[in-house]
Amino acid sequence: ESRSFSIPIVQVADPSVPGRVHPRRKNGLHRELDSPVALAPTSAAVWGFAHELGHTYTMVKGIWSYQHNIESWPNLFSLYSLEKLGVMRGHTETYCDKLAGYLQNPAYSALKTDPWLSLCFLMEFQKTHGWQAWQRFFARLNMDPDGSVIDSSSDATVWRFVRDRLTQAVGQDVSPTFDRWRVPY
Repeated sequence: ESRSFSIPIVQVADPSVPGRVHPRRKNGLHRELDSPVALAPTSAAVWGFAHELGHTYTMVKGIWSYQHNIESWPNLFSLYSLEKLGVMRGHTETYCDKLAGYLQNPAYSALKTDPWLSLCFLMEFQKTHGWQAWQRFFARLNMDPDGSVIDSSSDATVWRFVRDRLTQAVGQDVSPTFDRWRVPY
């Protein structure tokens, strides 16, 4: 069962960097600023805005503990937004440039520290199962009362948490993708 919910978001200007905006939740987690800003629908503007907004949407119940590379997860939201707005240019053409080299000699340490390579790993599930995989993944985390409180003592326990919830979201075991990428679980 899917539940819809609303998170009040405002777009605010960053007073320290002219032209930069940040989405802010209207829930007290972030200090709000006074200047809402309109964005032009270019890939660069959408990417940055959607990325910042993606931090909000991938921060399930205020916790990012399931994300080892915290910058790659919001970019799922960036790519989804670019696709839905029909402005798939710029970063989307190069974010998987290192894929062939990585898969020839997978080293988890590279995946863990490179946000683009991590994003490429996450996008494997979108390519195979569609955006519905991530929509169900995040919807389930938002409905699970204890889902975002996990044992983060090792990379394997964190990735096992992600793997198990992705398996539930897509209805089949996703371990072979984790194995091919040498992601521990």
